[in-house]
Amino acid sequence: MNSGVRQKEIKPMALDIRQLLDSCALLEEKVAHLYYLFAELYSDLPELARLWSKTAEEEENHMRQFELAARLARTTALTPLVEPAAVGHAITMVTMITDKIRQTPPGWRDALKLAIDLEEKLSRLHVDTAVAYNDDTINKLFRSMMTNDEQHVQSLRSYLESSETPSG
Repeated sequence: MNSGVRQKEIKPMALDIRQLLDSCALLEEKVAHLYYLFAELYSDLPELARLWSKTAEEEENHMRQFELAARLARTTALTPLVEPAAVGHAITMVTMITDKIRQTPPGWRDALKLAIDLEEKLSRLHVDTAVAYNDDTINKLFRSMMTNDEQHVQSLRSYLESSETPSG
C-alpha cells in the first residue's frame, strides 16, 4: 500500500515535467514559425532568407530534442529548474510578436535585432534548462542547445553588422 502512495506522488511530478518539456518544445516550434515568417518576408534578400530558414530549421531540431526529453522523462530522474510559468510567458511573448509582425512587418534590420534579443533570452532559458537530468548525456543535449542559441546570435549579429558596414 505504501508503494501505491509513493507512485501517486511520483507520477504527477513526472507528468508535470513532461508537460514542461512539451511546453518547451512548443516554444521552439513557435520560434521556428517566426523565423520562417521572416524568411518569407525578406525573400528578396536571398542570403538573409537562407539564414532565417537555417535558423528556423535549428529551432525545429531543438523542438525535437525537447520532445525526446519529454519521452525520456518517463524513465529518467529529473529535477525541474525552470518555472513552467516562465516558459508559458515566453510562448505568449513569441505568439504576440508573430501576430504583430504578420500585421505590421518590421524592416529586416529590426527583425534581426528582435531575433537577436529573442535568441539571447532563449539561451538563458536553455542555460537554466527546463530540467536537470541525472543522466549527463541528456544534460549535454541541453548544453548543446544553448551553444546553438549562441551561434544563432552570432550569425544574426554578423549579418546585421556586415550589412551596416559601408561598402565603399
